[in-house]
Amino acid sequence: MKNFPFFKQHDEKDCGPTCLKIIAKHYKKVISQQQMREISGSQRSGSSLLGLSNAAETIGFNSLGVKVNIRKLKEAPLPCILHWNKTHFIVLFKIKSDIYFVSDPAHGLLKYTQEEFLQNWIGNNATIETEEGIALLLEPTSKFYDCEFENKEQNLGFIFLSTYILKYKSFIVQLILGLIAASLLQLIFPFLTQSIVDVGIKNQDIHFI
Repeated sequence: MKNFPFFKQHDEKDCGPTCLKIIAKHYKKVISQQQMREISGSQRSGSSLLGLSNAAETIGFNSLGVKVNIRKLKEAPLPCILHWNKTHFIVLFKIKSDIYFVSDPAHGLLKYTQEEFLQNWIGNNATIETEEGIALLLEPTSKFYDCEFENKEQNLGFIFLSTYILKYKSFIVQLILGLIAASLLQLIFPFLTQSIVDVGIKNQDIHFI
């Protein structure tokens, strides 16, 4: 369970793009949060299942939105994205002995009993036959593995650092020169002190020392 990816959503409307980012990471691809937002068309109201499906296709997944019962979900390829509590998206990545393992962008890596899972996925009165659970099934294609995704978050950090350095270039140069001078003085001072003591002793001049 601990080996499956998890990323924290930035806000409550960011769960959909974060789920796609989690699944991409599972398949060894790193995509920035900003890119996933742009690709999925995330708005202030959040992402729709259609928007997530289109985004998944854009980055190289075959996607299929379905409404199924829990029996059929057990036969589905994992990981997949689930519509959760009617307002949220999570990633289901494992089912074992009626225990459901999820990566929830809001709360982390969690596991649920079948009863708990049904209540959150479909509703309080759901049974194993209730075909109201919404899922987005995903399968990576060769396009997904061939694409190179630019990590904008890293690039933005580099751009910010470069801008900061250029803005304070003269101050940074002075600081570096000052540090070098201080280091040289620290290096020279013991030898200088020893030389003064040696000369004073040789000349027997206590005042010189």
